[in-house]
Amino acid sequence: CMDPPGTALQVSAGTRHSCVLRSGGAVECWGGSGSEPGEIAVPPNVYSQVSAGSQYTWAVAQDGELVWWGVVDDEFQVPNAVYEQVSAIVWTACAVRESGRIDCWMPQYYPYNEGQAFPPDGDFVQVSMGEYFACAVRDDASVECWGAFAGGLVSLPDGEFERVSAGGAHACGLRPGGRIECWGCQH
Repeated sequence: CMDPPGTALQVSAGTRHSCVLRSGGAVECWGGSGSEPGEIAVPPNVYSQVSAGSQYTWAVAQDGELVWWGVVDDEFQVPNAVYEQVSAIVWTACAVRESGRIDCWMPQYYPYNEGQAFPPDGDFVQVSMGEYFACAVRDDASVECWGAFAGGLVSLPDGEFERVSAGGAHACGLRPGGRIECWGCQH
């Protein structure tokens, strides 16, 4: 592992690679066998957010276009919409549209569709992919989770959240004022 030089606005670590979003909107990625920052090709664009998964990296361009690159570049049918945020894990990704709707994708040949690619209806402000589930913050600041391990997360905490982060079989949320609350298995 290595620390990239310079400053960044955001960092995202995937299974075998990492990416940084620089202040000018450039994304640099590296990984595998100790490659240097910038050694993984990134489609040229000005980005506002990045999420490194396992087989793919997803990013939101400043104009709201959703861009991805990785193992196979043409596996996903992304609607023509304006996106604000994206979260990627292994083969799956979910993104929040400007309208608040969540869209999710996974390759059709991926054998483990555990439900995380089927988000609930409603308006959301942020989404986070877990191993076989996802959690998101609704526009009313409540949290909702879905997918295979969501059953283990049925006792979702009440109240308001600003952000959520999903893990292997648990999730943690950031409450207004900075308090963290976690739920699920082995949190």
